[in-house]
Amino acid sequence: MQLSQSQQIAFDKFKLGHNIFISGPGGHGKTHLINEFHKTGNVALCAMTGCAAGVLHKKARTIHSWSGIKLGKGSRSEIVADLSKSAIQNWKSAKILVIDEVSMLSADIFELLNHVSQTVRKNELPFGGIQLVFSGDFYQLPPFGSDCKFCFESPLWSTLFASDCHIELKENFRQTDPVFQRLLNNLRTGSLTQEDIQLLKCRMNCNPSVDLATAKLFPKKKTCRGD
Repeated sequence: MQLSQSQQIAFDKFKLGHNIFISGPGGHGKTHLINEFHKTGNVALCAMTGCAAGVLHKKARTIHSWSGIKLGKGSRSEIVADLSKSAIQNWKSAKILVIDEVSMLSADIFELLNHVSQTVRKNELPFGGIQLVFSGDFYQLPPFGSDCKFCFESPLWSTLFASDCHIELKENFRQTDPVFQRLLNNLRTGSLTQEDIQLLKCRMNCNPSVDLATAKLFPKKKTCRGD
């Protein structure tokens, strides 16, 4: 598959060695673009969860596992002292680090990863001089914990990612119906119009003629369990 215009802009920035943040709704080619990055050479692929890592690439790992920080608990000096040999080698050999689903990356863990990288690599540059590719959609899952800040709220963010390296992918590869695309985009941003609501209501079928074992979606686990 050829790269779209916005994907190509991101790829060109990547090839020039810039740190880049790639955003955009689902279906806009973030995963495909990351796999194109991976083909170029020494790229460590990580994600915030095991499920996200599995979707990203068969060799991808969670950032907590790859980096050796585990749950990120304890003082920074304790975490560095407890790093495994393999984690230390990961940091020392890394040229490019990709982290997917960064909406779930808290400011605290972001800054911890920076400290670990600088310490292990003995390099005071941000992230010890490693080129970074962050990917995700901040309209999706936030960091775990009610008092956690997003990674972009850390002062470190603007140090690493220049404004012209914030790249939003524009082309939708998953949906072709413009009406459905608009509906999904409005749902994503919480800005449904009355037209959108009526469109959803017209698709409701309260008395289906066929007895189907249909899937039911709920926003919370306790609702799924019937609590």
